[in-house]
Parts: sequence; C-alpha cells; structure tokens
Amino acid sequence: MAGKEITTPVGKLMFPHLFKPEPSQQGGEPRYGCVLVFDVNAQKTKAFEALKAAIAETAKDFFKGSVPKSARNPLIKVGETDYAEKYAGFEETDIMIRPWSKFQPGLVDGRLNDITIESDVWAGQLWRATVAPSGYDTSGNKGVMLFLNNLQQAKADMPRMDGRKSAGQSFEALEEDEEAPAADEFFN
Repeated sequence: MAGKEITTPVGKLMFPHLFKPEPSQQGGEPRYGCVLVFDVNAQKTKAFEALKAAIAETAKDFFKGSVPKSARNPLIKVGETDYAEKYAGFEETDIMIRPWSKFQPGLVDGRLNDITIESDVWAGQLWRATVAPSGYDTSGNKGVMLFLNNLQQAKADMPRMDGRKSAGQSFEALEEDEEAPAADEFFN
C-alpha cells in the first residue's frame, strides 16, 4: 500500500514518459514515468528532507521496524551508477528518483494550467512531482518505490538535453513590412 503523498523538490526532468506508457527497463506492463534529478542545492531543501523522511518511515512501517540491509532505496546516488558517464545532464553529486504509475499523471505549469501537448515537455526542464512511497517484497527484491501522481513544471525555458533548438531559437524575428517573395520572383 502506498504511503502518504509527498511533494519532491524541484529537479531536472529526464527520460519523460508522461503521455504514453513505456515498458520498464526490466520489461513488463507499460507504465508512465520519468527520472527527476536533484542537484546539491535541491538536496539541501526542506522538500528533500521531507522526501527522505517519508521514504524512511515507509520502509520502517512496511518492514515492521527491521529494514533489510539489501532493501533498495528509491533515492539513487548518480555517482554509484554509470549515468554521469553515459548521459548528459547528470553529475556525480546528483541524486535521482524514478517514480512511475500505471495511470497517466496530471501535468500542470507553474500557474496550474494543464499541460496537454507532449512537445511542451522535454528532458532538461525543471519540474517537481507528487509521489507516494510504497514498500515492496517481490521475488526476492525488497525496498521502497515511488508511485508518480502528478507533476508541476517549474521552469520550461531550459535547454533541451537532446540539443534540439526551439522554433524561437531557430529564426530571427521578421520585420512587419517584410513580405514573402511572390512565387514568380522566387522561381526566377
């Protein structure tokens, strides 16, 4: 059973699958999810401390006070993975989470307007999420996972991690009196 909902600190959104479910790395049923990356400043916030406390409380409750040493923590230290070497946007000192859901999460911008267009969301933007920690003990795997409920975009105008430019970065503004050439002028 999932614990109480908690709001994460603002982190960098990576690998978003928020409009179409995708199979997990281990395979299985498709699901919605993302990676949120917290830099050292985000790790110093009250929201991060509350997230850590909620995970610890869930583990303690689920495992009845005796959390196994092998239990997996959903707060993943990037420096203990190969993410910083394999992907742009990850630093050794970052901590990441991989919340997921079978149901599409709600997405809103900073003013609580719904985000319904997939191209308005890309890796590199700053987001925060509401998640619910839940303990698990399945097929020898034990730990705490984070169910993804909703996400809020904190800063949209971040560079894309795939290097693609926005339309506004690709063009210069046209002067109002500029006209497109007539077709016969264009082909001569």
